[in-house]
Amino acid sequence: TAARLMALPPAAGRPASVDQALREAGVAAWPKALAQARAALSQLGPRRARELPLWLLDLDLSLKGEASRGLRSRLALERLFCKMTRRGDAQPPRRS
Repeated sequence: TAARLMALPPAAGRPASVDQALREAGVAAWPKALAQARAALSQLGPRRARELPLWLLDLDLSLKGEASRGLRSRLALERLFCKMTRRGDAQPPRRS
């Protein structure tokens, strides 16, 4: 993914720009597509963007497995949405 490419050190083939990383990750070179992908990437943030492929794999396996029926499939989708929110990045409040 583009986030993983941007996390590489410069000597290991890190793209020079976010747009170049998005193109290498397979985003169409149209200006609107690049702008939308750039906005989505910045909204997710680098940590969540790097974890997104693993989350999607987990969702895929859940939907194909035991969670494929009824409320379990909805719960699997809701878990993905919760992981994608910014609130998941916040530190838990400290207790005194």
